[in-house]
Amino acid sequence: MIGAIERDGWRVEFFRHNDRVAHRILRQTADGPLQVAESQEGTFAEHWPGSPPFQQVHFEQRESGDVALLVGMAGRSHWSGSVEIRPELGGPVWDVACRASDAAQCLGASYRLAVPAQPLGDQLLLHADGEIVGTAMSFELDAPMRMELGAGVLRWRLAPPPVGQPRTYRWRYWFTGPSSDPDAEEAAEDANTAGEAVE
Repeated sequence: MIGAIERDGWRVEFFRHNDRVAHRILRQTADGPLQVAESQEGTFAEHWPGSPPFQQVHFEQRESGDVALLVGMAGRSHWSGSVEIRPELGGPVWDVACRASDAAQCLGASYRLAVPAQPLGDQLLLHADGEIVGTAMSFELDAPMRMELGAGVLRWRLAPPPVGQPRTYRWRYWFTGPSSDPDAEEAAEDANTAGEAVE
């Protein structure tokens, strides 16, 4: 393991997977830590992998909590991102950007789920022993985003326009617990238009 961020019952662990920095998401339960999901990484041969091709991670301690900052590239495009656990949103938040040098073919994120999941609108309810242990959701920033679920894999996909010239795309998603702040939905809307840029 390279390192981890932890707060309010959530833990995100970062580790090496070939040339990538992968991560797993854990939720604290009455029976101890429960792995919820693990990032599904692409290969060095893919110019447009299903998950951001992060290759370096740096950890910062801020007043608001620990933050993981990530960068990487594939083909001629560059990715950057931040991960932090935000109490007002109820869990870990990913803020990702890609500077695409060519027309983007695949942008988003992919996860192998370690618990049963149930789609509910644009959200995904995560279960364990009959209890809801978390919810996965996303917000569109620069292009329409859709959620796909199949064979135990969660995929978020942006639908970027077929633009050939260089352009930066940004998207955000997070996992939240069932006991999160009742004002989390309003905070999520605020986070959609505010927050720190990762370009």
